[in-house]
Amino acid sequence: MNESDINCECEEELVVAKKEPTLSFRDFKSPLISALLLAIGIFIDVFLNTPWAQYLSLFFYTVSYLLSGFEVLKKAFALLKKGDFFNEFVLMSLATIGAFYIGEYIEGVAVMLFYTTGEIIQGGAVRAARNNIRDLLELQIKKAVVLKDGIQIEMHPEEVVIGDILLVKPGELIPLDGELISDETVLNTANITGESIPVLFNKNEQVLAGMIATESALTIKVNKNYDQSYISKIMQLVEKASARKAKTQRMIGRLARVYTPIVFFLAIALIFVPWFFDDGYTFDKWLYRSLVFLVISCPCAFLIAIPLSYFGGIGLAARQGILFKGGDVIESLTRLKAIVFDKTGTITDGKFKIDEIDLINDQDVHLAQLIALESHSTHPLARAILNELEAAVEVGIATEVKEYPGKGISGKIGDDLVMAGNYNWFLTQGIETNFNHNGKPMILLAVNKKFVGSITFTDQLKAKSKSAFDQLKHIGIDHMYILSGDKQAMVDQIGNELGATKSYGELLPEEKVTEFLSLRSQHQPLGFVGDGVNDAPVLAVSDVGFAMGAAGSDAAIESADVVIENDDLTKIYEAIKISKKTQRNVWQNLTFALLVKLAVLTLGAEGIATLWEAIFADVGVALLAILNAYRLKFQ
Repeated sequence: MNESDINCECEEELVVAKKEPTLSFRDFKSPLISALLLAIGIFIDVFLNTPWAQYLSLFFYTVSYLLSGFEVLKKAFALLKKGDFFNEFVLMSLATIGAFYIGEYIEGVAVMLFYTTGEIIQGGAVRAARNNIRDLLELQIKKAVVLKDGIQIEMHPEEVVIGDILLVKPGELIPLDGELISDETVLNTANITGESIPVLFNKNEQVLAGMIATESALTIKVNKNYDQSYISKIMQLVEKASARKAKTQRMIGRLARVYTPIVFFLAIALIFVPWFFDDGYTFDKWLYRSLVFLVISCPCAFLIAIPLSYFGGIGLAARQGILFKGGDVIESLTRLKAIVFDKTGTITDGKFKIDEIDLINDQDVHLAQLIALESHSTHPLARAILNELEAAVEVGIATEVKEYPGKGISGKIGDDLVMAGNYNWFLTQGIETNFNHNGKPMILLAVNKKFVGSITFTDQLKAKSKSAFDQLKHIGIDHMYILSGDKQAMVDQIGNELGATKSYGELLPEEKVTEFLSLRSQHQPLGFVGDGVNDAPVLAVSDVGFAMGAAGSDAAIESADVVIENDDLTKIYEAIKISKKTQRNVWQNLTFALLVKLAVLTLGAEGIATLWEAIFADVGVALLAILNAYRLKFQ
């Protein structure tokens, strides 16, 4: 295994690099030749009974040892020159050279051979983990077809500029984010969201790099450069994820730096201290026990398998459309007992729907007047009216239209002055109203400054919001809160429907932060789920921030610790489940490695364990821990 892959003595991070080869026959070429030479040496020892046989077998043992241990000895020498005595390479070199010194040639070669083989396998496991993440997110988008004057020009996505028109054929990846110019089409979004069911996209809707055209060729107008595309940003975030280590991982690193020198000095003490107590003391016997100690002391099982567990958890989550930004996030998620939610765009669609129409007289006439007027407005409530009612009513023409931002709109329809707006604006216009305000968004309507009725709206829950809240309660999230800038009555209605602990409405962005910090003083760690630019400050101060990736703002995605790539709130439940699986895997590896090492250390000090048991306690335990970490890939 290369020192850049994983190095026990310096606890190197697992960084997502370019795709690497994992294991091949060539990797095992030197160990196989070394094993063959060892077998020849053993054959000479056993079957040739001549004076020169012992020298010939020693020659084969030495060549076998140097062939299998050359890289280890070279690294040990380089580290010794730097003053670093307490690392796996120095310990393994001392142990095997010591075995040669006392005549245990076969065990000395075998320890180095098994150790080197174990390092090769460990290196392959590390590279496989890296490649697993790379396979999930590196979509190999290497070309884009740009249409210019009816000609198809093939170029690298990085050369495409905003405004270019792309042609994407069936089965091809969309190379950059853009707006769909073609009529409605079905796209495979699994690379982005983890969702296996194809999704229908309409004309002018946003499509993302990495989605796959399934049914027909389509054209897209590029609106983001390659390095700003959604998939590119997600890949950049994943590449940084392994640098953020969990507390357990950092603790193991610090422990290893203390643990290794302690065991090293205990091994030295094991050579000389028994001289004072053992009447039959022999140097070679206690040196052998000391060598067993040295082999066991290598903390590779901790420093390789535990990062691999966290890396496996990150990969498992990514396959389900969930991005963890580091091992520390996984650890925090396992302790989460309370979550705060933004409302609009997070647990609701953020798209208003008519809840109630209450017009006094001539309802059809007044609706026609309202639609004619609101067709000149871009306000979300105006859009809701047009979407639901425009096709059902014969509409007139509004003239002399004036819009009053944040208040309302007025205009002439025939001889009538029609006004639509909020309650406060009507008061300033001297229009008397008679209605029950229930706290929901509402448009009031007046004709010739006479109140004729109102239309009430509601913000619809997302399809999976209720099931998400139920799942989180089931998994042990005892407190769930809602923060929103909307009217308190409306936020309370949503909160009651979902079963939230408490709902807070009418909050400005800075008040959201204040309220969140107040809740955080009661619950730690505290999570927050949001999607908008105004949620970024709260995401930044939360212990675990969840951003809705598909519809979320760049600021929210950058500030969050977890990105839900398809905006499915039930993925929060999945994220917590995956984090708990990962943490269990970490503690299984840690407990198993520690117990086996302590047992063999004790047996080695008593003279019961040999170098064969020692190599199992080091390389064998490390490989078993790696296999356990690798199980996460298949869950």
